[in-house]
Amino acid sequence: MSWKIPLHAPWLGEEDAESVFQAVKEGWISSASPSVNAFESVMSQYFEGREVVAVNSGTAALYLALRAVGVVAGDWVLVPDLTFVAAVQAVKMLGATPILVDTPHQALHMDPDLVEDFLFGCENKAEGVFWQGKRVSAMLVVHVMGIPADMELLLSLSEKYQVPMVEDAAEALGSFWKEKPMGTLGEMGCLSFNGNKIISTGGGGAVIGGAGQSLQNVRSWSVQAKAGEAEIAELFPEMGASAGLGHYVHTDMGFNFRMTGIAASLGISQWSQLENALERKMQWSDLYFEALEPAGVKFPKMPEHALWNSWLNTVFVPDRDITLRALKEKGIEARPIWMPMHQLPFLQNCPNIGGGQQAMLNFDHGISLPSGPGLEVEEVLEVIAVVKSTL
Repeated sequence: MSWKIPLHAPWLGEEDAESVFQAVKEGWISSASPSVNAFESVMSQYFEGREVVAVNSGTAALYLALRAVGVVAGDWVLVPDLTFVAAVQAVKMLGATPILVDTPHQALHMDPDLVEDFLFGCENKAEGVFWQGKRVSAMLVVHVMGIPADMELLLSLSEKYQVPMVEDAAEALGSFWKEKPMGTLGEMGCLSFNGNKIISTGGGGAVIGGAGQSLQNVRSWSVQAKAGEAEIAELFPEMGASAGLGHYVHTDMGFNFRMTGIAASLGISQWSQLENALERKMQWSDLYFEALEPAGVKFPKMPEHALWNSWLNTVFVPDRDITLRALKEKGIEARPIWMPMHQLPFLQNCPNIGGGQQAMLNFDHGISLPSGPGLEVEEVLEVIAVVKSTL
């Protein structure tokens, strides 16, 4: 279906088309393109000098980050019950099991109080924190809809119990907590550049290294763990001078996860529009709040010290389906909040901390409204009028 007002269409211009054309013209389209390194450099500057590895999807970024902090098969990983499914899929890809954590009332993030109660009841050993005989090896904190999670307690719990934090900041580029960009507070942070994100490369993602955390393994795994000349010479000294002739030696289980040159070229161009895109999106969130909050529409709670990027303006309405149907009839694309993970058939046997009732309430009443930077004021006002008509 072609939408008159889309949910979050890519915001593309002539500069973006030219950047992709130039990559094709020069033949630098693969992951060997210098544009990939250049895009990583642009991101590194934004993320306070932290090392960044560009990969081909947000899911790949999550998998690599979780693996880098030590998640292995048989472990537990704390994950929000209310999240996009990629978070739990990355955990399952590693052979670990998600522990689904409910949200606080009228909030979208993982409930820190439930995490605290859970970790307090775990068994502390020299090798880490254990529950039911298995190690709790990470907490995957998702900044749902771009709204920063309530980081104060979560960070202190991560440090106290030595459970590494990976931030799923796929939706949170441009969001901050205490003036720190989301993705830089945990040991690793992950981004997505899917078509509906503020900055898009069509598909793609990135892993951000936190303070003191090297991304050497992540970078190696993303290119199938192919050894360089020095490493080959060390591993196979008998090869002598022939070690520098480009032999294919792979030192670990790796993957073809590196970002392509075309995607990176588009990413560099898109990044130059980030601040402009954020400003426009914040206008839409202000319009939605000023018009709908007095009409009785509820908005997600914003944690203290958080600055939100307004990725998807999400509200709670009395009857979700009536509102979604009315918007659809007018050619306006909106969507319900994701079904909580504990409801999905392949996750129904996962532990569920808190019962999932708040996540279900969010699902039953929550909808995300058009929020793309390419919208016009008149379009946002039309969305508001339709929503108000259903109240």
